Amino acid sequence: MKTQMFRRRVENCDNKEDLFKLLQDNEDAFITWKTIFQELMQRCYNPPTYRLAQYCGVSEGTAKTWKSKIPTKREYVIAIGMFCRLNLGEINRLLKRYAKFSELYPKNPEDAIYIFLINNNRPFSEAKKYQVLFVDIIQNKDKRRLYGFPSKGTNYVKNELLQARTESEFETFMLRNADEFKSAYIRVAEYLDAYLKAQGNANINKLAKQRNEKVGRLYNNAYTKLKNYALVPKRSVLLAMAINIGMTPEDIDQLLELAGMEQLCPKDRLECMVIYILEDLYINEPDNIPYDELRKSKNELLRNKYSSYIWNENECDFYNLEKVNLKNNVNSEIAQYFSEEGELQYESVGEYVKRRLEEVACRKEDKTFIDLL
Repeated sequence: MKTQMFRRRVENCDNKEDLFKLLQDNEDAFITWKTIFQELMQRCYNPPTYRLAQYCGVSEGTAKTWKSKIPTKREYVIAIGMFCRLNLGEINRLLKRYAKFSELYPKNPEDAIYIFLINNNRPFSEAKKYQVLFVDIIQNKDKRRLYGFPSKGTNYVKNELLQARTESEFETFMLRNADEFKSAYIRVAEYLDAYLKAQGNANINKLAKQRNEKVGRLYNNAYTKLKNYALVPKRSVLLAMAINIGMTPEDIDQLLELAGMEQLCPKDRLECMVIYILEDLYINEPDNIPYDELRKSKNELLRNKYSSYIWNENECDFYNLEKVNLKNNVNSEIAQYFSEEGELQYESVGEYVKRRLEEVACRKEDKTFIDLL
């Protein structure tokens, strides 16, 4: 089943039982890193592990772990792709779809080096040579906070880069686009800023303080590195931040695309559950709410993209909602639900998603993401 069609079916699930049945009936749709890695090695005629390790510049023990686990560093995924002689599009798909990293970005000087090597069938080991050669340009991008919007489009820069065939032509490209590198991922930071300000949060610190100390520090560090040094956070961290900020699924998709990542993927078990929970939160209105005023209030909040209230159809007696005062609290994303005792409770969207995930997620990697919320 195609990914977009599968996502629509996830979005149309009425309850978690429907979701579980959909997952069970489509078990084959969930492709793991282990499967993809095996296919890549078969494509290379199953080379011995030591050869892969030598090419990537790691120990044989590290290379062995890649048979079952995604490499911890993005550059190793790039190296695996280059070892298997994948083209640029295939390596970007490997990064985005299966390894959950951002694709190679021509306005990032380190990525520009890899793109040049891939496009000209040069070995991965040459990356270090060019990183030393252009160290001033790479480090100078850290001064990005002094610069505004980029003057060239990404596709324009990419086409320039793909035309570089010799070392001399590549050097000319790097020098000519030194200022463009300072704008790498600037739109990701601005997108986050816009959402924070729309909710009355002046900066990431206010959001971070609402989480526990460890998570708050993680958010702060990730945002600072993105804002000042053009370092994109890990997908899991970026997704957790987006959820806590209160983004709708569509806006999360846009954020991920700006970061060079794939949209929320329904063929990833965890993200499939996130899609279901967020759609249930922002889109699905219980059919048995009898009050036109409540419907009107909810629709108005949805139109503004900052839905501040939801109702738990499994626990809530809707007649109690007649007394609920619905008003948009722009300072925080608030979810409203009834506890098992029938008492009205309040929680942030992040807390809501965390609670719902704890009900349906059971894998170790799921728990790791839940801890980020």
